Amino acid sequence: MTEPIIISSDLEAREHCKDPEFRALLRRELWYQGNFEHALRPHGQAQVHKFIEDTQKKAPGPRPFCAETHRRWGKSHYFLARGVGRCLRLPGQRFIYALPTKEDAKDIVIPNLSRVIEGCPAELRPKKSGLTWTFQNPRWKDKEAVSTIEVAGINSDKDAGRGGGCDEVVVDEAGYVLNLEYWLREVAGPQFVGRYNATCSLISSTPKTMSHPYIQKYIPEAKAFNRYIRIRGSDNPDFTPADRDILHQIVGPEDSIAWRREIECEHITDEEDMIVPEFTCSKAEIVKKIRRPDFFYPDICADVGYADYTHILFGYVHFTEQKLIIEDEIWVHYRTLGELADLIHRAENELYNPKDIGEEPYKRLRRVADATPIDLETLARDHGLPFGAAAKHNADATIAQLRTAIQERTIMIHPRCKQLLYQLENGIWNERRTDFVRNETLGHCDGIKALSYMLRMARWRINPKPAEMSHTRQTVSSSKFKYIPPSSGRSDNPIVRALRRG
Repeated sequence: MTEPIIISSDLEAREHCKDPEFRALLRRELWYQGNFEHALRPHGQAQVHKFIEDTQKKAPGPRPFCAETHRRWGKSHYFLARGVGRCLRLPGQRFIYALPTKEDAKDIVIPNLSRVIEGCPAELRPKKSGLTWTFQNPRWKDKEAVSTIEVAGINSDKDAGRGGGCDEVVVDEAGYVLNLEYWLREVAGPQFVGRYNATCSLISSTPKTMSHPYIQKYIPEAKAFNRYIRIRGSDNPDFTPADRDILHQIVGPEDSIAWRREIECEHITDEEDMIVPEFTCSKAEIVKKIRRPDFFYPDICADVGYADYTHILFGYVHFTEQKLIIEDEIWVHYRTLGELADLIHRAENELYNPKDIGEEPYKRLRRVADATPIDLETLARDHGLPFGAAAKHNADATIAQLRTAIQERTIMIHPRCKQLLYQLENGIWNERRTDFVRNETLGHCDGIKALSYMLRMARWRINPKPAEMSHTRQTVSSSKFKYIPPSSGRSDNPIVRALRRG
């Protein structure tokens, strides 16, 4: 029987590791133990691993970790190695590796997992079936026990990965998952109950929009519970000058938005992807409380949805200033037409009560909506809310008109319209620039759509001032003047003399 080797110092460890045979035996033993720490990069990856392990010991539980890392940090490689280590170390484990799409598995999971298990002893190598990898360890007492890594593509199937239980979840590129909040709450969350050392990690490079729940919800929560870590390129010794030079050629200079977002993990929306990039520079002059003019005709514009949000804007054209004023909004979803009608009636009564604005302006109140014909008919017939159909032709021209109006400060928005302002500041196009990005904090940018319809159909040339007031003239009482007749053939009239001098 081989005598055990006892190592009691770093010096002894280094000396033993000079022996190739010992190194091979040690690597084999580490595989059986499910220990992958020796394969981590010494700074960034090792730092994140220590942070997660130490935090789990102090405060165990599946409350999500958030790890923001620069590009080429090796986040996919690290978290897949973490999954392999767990599956070899413990029987009966289920490790879910979630991504935006299943197609990402071909580019991310398969090549990275192949590199992770390179050098793995043959008897420990996993069996692959579809996007599931099954592990067994001969040292386990239960020879039939297995542990698995499963891949879930969330964007194409928000219920992907649903099952009886799981022990660890990693969401890669969490900032690009469309249904992140639903998936964590409804699909992954319940599966942690009764599992061993349940762990959840959200990892991502910084998304292109700051509206994503990863930025708005999970990072602030992770910071509050000391479960957040960020590895920027400038802080990571593993980010070599060669890496920096390569990324300079692809991402751009260090002062570019792309570099600041992708390498330095700054939370910044790329203006090239924004639907209304002009809003950033115009915001200070556009977002103001505006005193209503004495005369105006109210307008209401809605983009109606159910699963998608319904966004309703209330405003008017300030005729003398030639500006479209947005003074309030409604933003709701999963509401029936009857419930929407109640909300609209209530808002109209508060904003445009005939006792306050007058009978004539109230009669001239106009409603338009992007809704199905049957919904328009139902609102009019059953709820007393006649809406005209929004003009939707030439969507690109409509958005271009909105961008120009924002740039020229033709639109003014009351600060209480928080969701509309949020969409203008954070709404972005999808990668093909064919539609707006949809997520849980932006909705489908329905407020931007409603605003563009309202702008297109605004009554710019209709003067709301009553005609009888427009034609009245100010008269001066004749008692203020006294006519002095001329004498001796000479005009002594002071008014005449003043006019002559003028």
